[in-house]
Order: sequence, then structure tokens, then C-alpha cells
Amino acid sequence: MAEPQVGAKRAELDLSRRLEAALGRAAAGTEAAMVSVMWSEHCSYGHSKLALRQFPVKGPRVRVGPGENAGVVDIGHGHLVAAKIESHNHPSAVEPVEGAATGLGGIMRDVLATGARPIAFLDALFFGPPGAAADERLAQGVVEGVARYGNAVGIPTVGGEVTVDPAYARSPLVNAMCVGLLPEHHLLPSTAKTVGELVVLLGATTGRDGIAGASFASRDTSQDLGDRPQVQVGDPFRGKLVIEAVQVLVERGLLTALGDLGAAGITSAAAEMAQRGQRGMRLDLGRVPLREAAMTPAEILLSESQERMLLVVRPKDLPEVLAVAQHFALAAAPIGEVTAKAQLTALLGSEVVADLPVELLTEGAELFDLHDRAKPADARRERRPASLSAWAERRLRGFSLADRRQVFQRYDDRVGLRTTRLPGTGAAWVRIPEASATLALTVDSRPFLTAGMPRQAGRELVLEGIRNVAATGARPIAFTDCLNFGDPDQPEVAWSFLETVGGMAEAASAMGVPVIGGNVSFYNGDQARPMLPTPVLGTVGLLADGGRRPAPNRSLGPLWLALLGERTPLGDPWALPCPDYAVEADMVEAMIELLDQPWSRALDDVGDGGLWQAVMEQALRLDAGGRFETPDGHGDGLEAWCAEGGSRYLLTTDDPAAASEWAARRGVPCTLLGQAAGDEITCADRQGPLWRSPLSSLRDAARQPFWR
Repeated sequence: MAEPQVGAKRAELDLSRRLEAALGRAAAGTEAAMVSVMWSEHCSYGHSKLALRQFPVKGPRVRVGPGENAGVVDIGHGHLVAAKIESHNHPSAVEPVEGAATGLGGIMRDVLATGARPIAFLDALFFGPPGAAADERLAQGVVEGVARYGNAVGIPTVGGEVTVDPAYARSPLVNAMCVGLLPEHHLLPSTAKTVGELVVLLGATTGRDGIAGASFASRDTSQDLGDRPQVQVGDPFRGKLVIEAVQVLVERGLLTALGDLGAAGITSAAAEMAQRGQRGMRLDLGRVPLREAAMTPAEILLSESQERMLLVVRPKDLPEVLAVAQHFALAAAPIGEVTAKAQLTALLGSEVVADLPVELLTEGAELFDLHDRAKPADARRERRPASLSAWAERRLRGFSLADRRQVFQRYDDRVGLRTTRLPGTGAAWVRIPEASATLALTVDSRPFLTAGMPRQAGRELVLEGIRNVAATGARPIAFTDCLNFGDPDQPEVAWSFLETVGGMAEAASAMGVPVIGGNVSFYNGDQARPMLPTPVLGTVGLLADGGRRPAPNRSLGPLWLALLGERTPLGDPWALPCPDYAVEADMVEAMIELLDQPWSRALDDVGDGGLWQAVMEQALRLDAGGRFETPDGHGDGLEAWCAEGGSRYLLTTDDPAAASEWAARRGVPCTLLGQAAGDEITCADRQGPLWRSPLSSLRDAARQPFWR
């Protein structure tokens, strides 16, 4: 441990020198602690901010873009939707139940801070395979934490994904997405503008839990084992009270600004709200409701205690604000005021314990151009297997077909009575009768593809999100992303991150879908256990109510599977074709039209795992095998069945002739693969069978448990 301690002392000395140069004086201990956390990677985005500027962030629907608590888009009829995804990886690696639970609580409050009512959660979970007790404890704990918080707070968890791989052993990733709904006139900024308005702390009392959490999330979890902070502890029942109290305050017009206390606690919330309004704040720490005795000023300012919001209110409205808080049995106190001078000043009694320029806290951190250190990584692509049979057997032994119900059945997916398409059937549907619309929501990731070809994977991730919502009849209107990578000071990690962001930005721009916010999580895993680069994308799609929902997967007649769309053959199953964005956009419109046809029984995009994965998943849903054959022109058998990329969808129909006729008129390539029937499944090309298996083998693969 000697070397990390030496490095920490050097960093502390460098911080002191930089502060003295900026302030013209030596910084007090509390001030140094505040700056240290605000300049951490978790708060400053020092290694990613420059790269993220590539994302398209504007559009006709965008009301709030990146930089606020959550992005907001217009869905019509006077209503808006707020959405954001964030990580809670580091706390979940230490204490999985509380780490995952507070991940949901934190992202819920980001959405709440826009004035919205949170109406849906989604999650993307990554953990090691079963067998090792430590990995099973982490996996079970993460799922329990998500279920415990989401179920108790009364917000449905409507979708998500689970990835199992040794790369995530002892370093789980927990990405949580929240979506909220609000009338247009309820939209609140997180901006303190008016001098003299009061700053009010609402919610739970402040304790020592979570102190230095932002700094902890800015280093890998193998370091400083004896110096980890207490993981935040969530209280979903108090979280529910905070939601309801804020809704009352917003409806009565009692707030002029609203912010969430997350990483760096009061310090970040106050500084960021002041910075957006080019104002300052003067805070009296003696008025902060505490639950622990003898807390120091730094502890009060940096505590990450959960279920707290920072309100800005007019002085005349303070009595009514406090009365609402009392009604919901929440602590509330005016702890300061907005000032003209852009300083964040904190007092304890008559003593000034911190007096810092707001801009120093929010914009003073060094920004790094990762291009200066990026170095292409060695390609980590899988070798071309000897046969489709070898490749399929490997996937059957893995967890690609494992039934995710063992996870999502722990979650309440229907509370609130808005969920109309349940987990396990593609993108979730959440009805918005207030706007005569339905949201289609999904989260996607491509870690294995990103490890080998990050730029192409970034493009494909965006296109997969679009295809997923299109397969339910929705048009994509917004993205929110969570980019999980290792140490950005490692050249290969820097290169992978830049390439991924570049690919995502290109595809999102070409498809005209804005990125309205998100999160970057660096320092995941450690050098002994390198983590797969894991970009996660949340997609929000919109469809008008009244559209026909695809019929269930049962019919009086036989069902057929058909492949819609084409993939340019490259002769290499692991290479991706260059996207044709015009074709992608046309296919979105075509799939929306297709879902209105009476012969469409189900529609899925062809993505991770290629056509083989899509057919196997549908065979499990139908509980039927069949002989499915790809035609010439799709490459050799291995490429036709395994290759990814291209705008392709798998259609289930009870009238293949009508489907083929419609596709010919619409100009959509259509290949009938075969009829779903029998207890054996066969994948073939024109030369003959390539792989066959009893349906029971698929059922066995689906029954694999994520933990014992």
C-alpha cells in the first residue's frame, strides 16, 4: 500500500498548490475537501467532457439537453418526458444491495428534479458467472437491491438486460434508467437566478453515509481498501414521500428551481445550481437537519445521504413549503440564500468555513484530451469458429439464452397501471393517456463487440436501440447513455472510449436522434481483471395510441419465420458492414407499417448473436422447433446465421404469402426461413443442414441459473 499512499500525498500537494494559485491564499481544509470532490472524475468529467461534445444534443422535441439533472423531450399534447441513465458500479461492488438500491434512488431524483413524476425504471446489469460465492453474492445482492427499492417506492421496473461474463467477476456494473412524465407548465430548471431567494433542504436528515462517494467512484475498487466510504443507504419509503411532496410543491407553483443531492451532496447541488444562473449561494450549515452528532463542516457539505432535494423558493412562499414538508413528515429547513456574487460561502455559526468561487468548483477541474494518450488496442475479436455447430454449442453453454425471468420477476413491473408490454418481450410499452401516446423504452449494450471494434460497435449500439423500438411500432425520439470503461489513463482504454463515442455520435447524428444526457463511469475493474468496455444506451421511442399491437404468438394456423432486410456479405462474420443510414430510416417506417398488418404475429430485431440468436429466442417463446434455411446471397452458412449488423428483423407470421406480397410492394427484402413446428430445430443453407438440436437443449440453456 506504500505506493498508492505516496501518490495520494503528491496529489494532495498538487491540489493545495493549484488552489493557492487560484485563490491567492492557502485553502482551508473544508475548501480543499470540497474542491477535491468536485474535481474528481465522477463530478468533473475531466477525461470525457471534450469527447462528449460530439453528440447531437438538439432537436425539435428537446426541451432540456445534457448538463441538467435529466434530459427532457416534448411528446405533444402539452406533456414532456424526462429521462436519464446513470451508473452505480463502485458502491455495488462493495455493498451490492444498498449500492444498487441507491442507484435507483439517485436516478429517480434526477428525473424528479425536472418537475416530473417518475413513472418507469429500466436497468442494465452485468456480473460474473455463477460458481464463485463472491460473484453469486454480488449478483443476488444487486437484483435484491433493484427489487427492494423499485418495488417499495412504487415505480415499475419495465425493462432492461442482464449480461453474464467472467470479465465482470467481482466488478459488477449497475446501470439504472428512469423515465418521468410532466405537464409542460411544470418544467423546472435547476438554476438559481434570483438574488434573495431562499435555499431549502428537503427530505431525509444528513448523516455521514456516502461521504467521499464521488472520489471513490473515480478510482478502481482494488485501491485503498481500508479507506472506502460508507455506501449510501437508501430509504424507498422516504423516497416515495419526497416524490409526493415535490409534486405538491410543483403543482402549487412554490418552487423556482429544484436540484437533486447526489454525488458531493450539498456542495455539488448548490454550486451547479448557482453556476447555471451565474449567481452564488450563502449557506448556514448550522441549519442543516442532522442525524449524527459532531459532524464537521466538510462532512455536512459532502455527505451523500439519500432522499434529499435542494429547493429554491421565494421568501413569501417559505411557510407553505415548510407546511407541505411537515404534512409528508419530511425534514425541511431554509439553509441559505441566492447571492449576486458568484461565490459559494458556507458558515457554521459566525465562522466562514468555506468561501470559493462557484466557477472554480464547477469549471476549475483540468480537462484532458484523450487523443493525446490514446493508442489502438489489440483486437479482441473472437476467432472464426470451425462451424456453425461449434459456435452454437458454445452459446448454448454460455448464458445467451438463459431466461431473464429469474431476474425481472423479482420486480414489480405493473405498479402505476401504465405498463402494457411486459419485460421479456422486447422494448417495454408505457402508456401516456395524458398525451394520447405510448412510450417504447429499451436499454442495450454491446460489450463484446466494443472490445474488438469500438467505432463500429458504437454505431451498431445506436442502430440497435432504434431497431428495438421500431420493432414495437415506435419512432425513436431520444437517447440517454451510460459509458462504462476502465482507467482512462491507459492508452488502450482511452482509444476504445474515443472510438465508441465517435461511432455513437456519427450514428445518432445521421439518424437525427438527440442524446439528451447520460453518464460516464471510468475506473471499472482493475488491471488484474480487465473489464470489457461496456457502453449502454437507453432509447425512448414514441408511438401514437390507437396503433395495433402485434397479436400474441399463437394462431389457429401454422406460424412461419421470415427475415426482413439484408446484411451486406463480407465473408467475415465478425466484421460489420458500413451502415446505410437511409436504409435504416426507411426500415423503421416499414416496420411501423408492417405492425398494422393482420398477418404480423411478432417482430424482433436481429442484433446481438445474429440471426441464430433471434431464431432461438423465438423458438423458445413459441416452444416449437422447425427447419429454417437461409438463401444464397447472404454469405456462407456461418455468416448468414452468426453475423451481426444490417437493418434486419425477424417476422413471425401466419400468412407467409401475404407477408411476401407486402414486402415486395414495400421494397423490403423478405426471406421465408421456414415453418415453426416440431421438437427439433435445424439451421441450414441451400447446401444442407449446418446445425440441428432437440428443442429440449434450448430449454436446458434457458433454465441455466444466474446463481445457485
